[in-house]
Amino acid sequence: MTGGTSGSAAGPTILATDVAQVLAQGWAQQRAGDLESAAKLCEQALTPDPENPDGHHLLGVIAYQLGHADVALHHLQRAVAHRSEDAALHGTIGSAYRALGRPQQARASLETAVRLDPDAAGTRNDLGITLAEQGLLAEALPHFQAAVALDPKLAQAHCNLGRVLGGLERLDDAVASYREALRLDAGYVNARNNIGIDLTRLARYEEALAELDEALRLDPENAAAHSNRAVLLLRLGRFVEGFAEYEWRWRTFPPRSPPRDFAQPQWNGEDLRAATLMLHAEQGFGDTLQFCRYAPLVARACAKVFLEVPRPLLRLFRQSLAPENLEIIPRLKDFPATQALPPTDYHCPLLTLPRILGTTVDDVPAAVPYLAADATLTAGWTQSLRELPGRKVGLVWAGLPQYSDDAHRSLPLARLAPLGTVSGVTFVSLQTGEAAAQAASAGLTIYDASPGLRDFADTAALVAALDLVISVDTATAHLAGGLGKPVWLLNRFDTDWRWLVDRSDSPWYPTMRIFRQPRRGDWDSVMAQICVELARGG
Repeated sequence: MTGGTSGSAAGPTILATDVAQVLAQGWAQQRAGDLESAAKLCEQALTPDPENPDGHHLLGVIAYQLGHADVALHHLQRAVAHRSEDAALHGTIGSAYRALGRPQQARASLETAVRLDPDAAGTRNDLGITLAEQGLLAEALPHFQAAVALDPKLAQAHCNLGRVLGGLERLDDAVASYREALRLDAGYVNARNNIGIDLTRLARYEEALAELDEALRLDPENAAAHSNRAVLLLRLGRFVEGFAEYEWRWRTFPPRSPPRDFAQPQWNGEDLRAATLMLHAEQGFGDTLQFCRYAPLVARACAKVFLEVPRPLLRLFRQSLAPENLEIIPRLKDFPATQALPPTDYHCPLLTLPRILGTTVDDVPAAVPYLAADATLTAGWTQSLRELPGRKVGLVWAGLPQYSDDAHRSLPLARLAPLGTVSGVTFVSLQTGEAAAQAASAGLTIYDASPGLRDFADTAALVAALDLVISVDTATAHLAGGLGKPVWLLNRFDTDWRWLVDRSDSPWYPTMRIFRQPRRGDWDSVMAQICVELARGG
């Protein structure tokens, strides 16, 4: 190579005729992982030829590998302006757009790359990822299938194929794809974690636990595997181990609920007799309704306890949780801007309390009722419902659609139509949110009480005026259980951990009966069983 006698930070000046050779060296350094040397060679090559597309392509790839997607996109777009038919360029542009959180542009660029080179397995895999991240699983599927057909040794594509198949409810096929990924790469921790998830969904619990244990042997700090192992242990009733593992929930990405930043240390069982403690709700309303039972227990051993809860629970908790040294306050984001949390010595997330207190499946604090309805409001509901014939049974058929498993736990009200064949019963809608509108046209005679439900105190008063509540796995089931009201839970096959496995009762709620799907998606069998029990007067 011919060079000048003077140089710059990027290296010696080169002739235009040497650009291709220098860039070839740069690509070789990039493939070897020496990105710094590759970048210097690239800058040398661009000095005599500032618009060289191969140079900007290489700089774009290097910037992308270093996590600078915006810089990468700048160089890649300069390159593609001269090479509009370069499939690899379009593919890398798509990856940069994806890293920048611009999924539509990522999809367009990757689709162009696939059109130009349909046999590039890596590009097919990348397009599949982009589509899957947008929830377009059916559209992603053929691209992952093409990727593994084009390159059967591409373990990542087999793993991604498994994730999409699992999302499409083809769980056995998903497990097979993960097995192939692991055959190709036995140390592929994400595949181990994912197969643990889908084996759990198939109720193959011991196999799932073995896979998660192996994932953690390979990567002891893998937060996702710890978190999945936690909920599996809890589902199996191994509460001491499960709640200990559950502390990993703060380290998953994204976390199950965002960790809070407190100036005070987290309580971990220290003596509280002269201390003040802030308990704070996390996750959903149902979690808070279930675990608020621990607040009075902690208050017995503490000088002062504050329990911070979402505003819709505030009125109910203030009328229910009675110790004088327990004060219920709205969570910080519900405070006026001029206020702040009260000073305390410690804080503690609500779902950490079972670990600290050593709860086992045999000693859950399950004395009910631990929630209380307002007597005046209940009397009002009793008066409103007095003309309705027969037993009065509340219904809830849907939870919040934002919940990741909502498609499995919720169902349209029309699926409850068989209940209309049971005589001597009047059904009352406890449903809130968008699904409440289904009460008007569900083919089931139902008294719609939802307009009178402003918060959980209102719902508690209505539940107290009913004979029975039938609910999917949502907050109202916890509310009824906490009130000590008979409640029948319509439970999906791949149950949430708190309902355990292979039992029709709940250690958390003595008045609850659990009606489980015998197979994935089989609500018909559940409804048939419910109708029989309801007709018996159960």
